[in-house]
Amino acid sequence: IVTCLSNVLSLVIFKLGINGYIISNMLGIFIQLVYQFIVGKIYKDLHINKYNNISKPMIKYSTPLIANSIAWWINNASDRYYKLEGYLFPDTYTFYKGEDPKNTVTRFLDNFYNKVYVKKNVEGYSSKINIAELAEDKGMSLNDLTILASLIQAEAADVEDMYYISSIFHNRLSTLNNDGLNEFGEFGMNRLGSDVTVWYPYKNKNNVPADKLNEFPGKYDTYNNAGLPKGPVCSPGLDAIDAALNPKDTDYYYFCHSNDGDSYYAKTNSAHQNNLAKAGLK
Repeated sequence: IVTCLSNVLSLVIFKLGINGYIISNMLGIFIQLVYQFIVGKIYKDLHINKYNNISKPMIKYSTPLIANSIAWWINNASDRYYKLEGYLFPDTYTFYKGEDPKNTVTRFLDNFYNKVYVKKNVEGYSSKINIAELAEDKGMSLNDLTILASLIQAEAADVEDMYYISSIFHNRLSTLNNDGLNEFGEFGMNRLGSDVTVWYPYKNKNNVPADKLNEFPGKYDTYNNAGLPKGPVCSPGLDAIDAALNPKDTDYYYFCHSNDGDSYYAKTNSAHQNNLAKAGLK
């Protein structure tokens, strides 16, 4: 931006002579000051404030420079363990010794931005659309999509399994307006029952410090709390995000996996109990 403006000013100098030189110098200083103020302010907002407990809507800037350094504002920061959990996109990166951690985090966020906000051709849509718009079209915020995709990522045995688990979570979430009652007459379906949420942010009970045990069941626990947890439990990849957007069409409400990674799905609790026995889990 500054380089382009400098070229314009050079042309002004050539056309106007000494007076033009003075004017262009003054304009150049002014442009530099404005540019540094804007970039400095946005850098502060995007690279410092995002680590704090903020409550404000997502901010979109129009210039490519800022768009590629987008920060993901969340509306329940104080309820989350890790503010950026879910938004540090999993991918292959090259890291450099002594690299500023802020730059590294920005690269993760930039990658997430590119994955969810860059428009592309999608079957069934006449014009290009991005993942955030797809989520909105399906009645989800990008935030909810990321949370749901993180559960799918953490629970699934493989990519195919992701779409079945997504279906199960969607089916359970669909009962939120019916007090958790599903078509099979079973209650409590508004709780997702995801094992990965029980001891989050720890992997399991054995990893929880003794002085923290009294904090569980926690606020992320989907066995005790209806709907989605407070935030993502991991950073989902594109497969999990796609599965969250495009679940299988099933009547399943339960799933489990054997120690060998075999998947079992069920419509009712009694069928689920049989699956648990088949999977060697009871």
